[in-house]
Amino acid sequence: MKLLQNTFYATLLFLVVVILSGCRNGANSVAENSRASIPFIISDAYVQNWVAGLEAGGSGTDFFLRLKEPAPNVQFKKVYFHGGEANLERLPDSTLTFIARFANTLTSDIIMDSDSAQEVQNEIGDRVRLASKDTQAVVSYFYQKKLFYHTLDSVPRKESLNYPTPPPN
Repeated sequence: MKLLQNTFYATLLFLVVVILSGCRNGANSVAENSRASIPFIISDAYVQNWVAGLEAGGSGTDFFLRLKEPAPNVQFKKVYFHGGEANLERLPDSTLTFIARFANTLTSDIIMDSDSAQEVQNEIGDRVRLASKDTQAVVSYFYQKKLFYHTLDSVPRKESLNYPTPPPN
């Protein structure tokens, strides 16, 4: 009887170890492509809100990433910030500065109704929220034909740009 009890506990312990190690590997599957050391040096990263002078011009947030030196083997893809995502593109007049533009758009695609059956028709977005804090951003990039993610924990916010309205005719 004691042998049966010890075998039961050994089998249970083995199953727990196998299950926990399997969970750990699954939880790290997204982080597998996160590099401890990145193949580029960031000299500056910040966000800046902007507001157009006309109501129809809109508003938004620009994310800037400036490198210390060129990174020829790196292809930047996207920035994830405040629950949104935007393409990270090189500024035309610079080889070291990249920008991602997050436009604040008003969407009328969302159905708001007192009848919940109508609201069920709203589509759930497919964006993954990678950056979890207000000052956190995640940069995705290709390096050696693999996709990687790098988290920036404390992205400062510079003073907003308020573009003036055009003069009346």
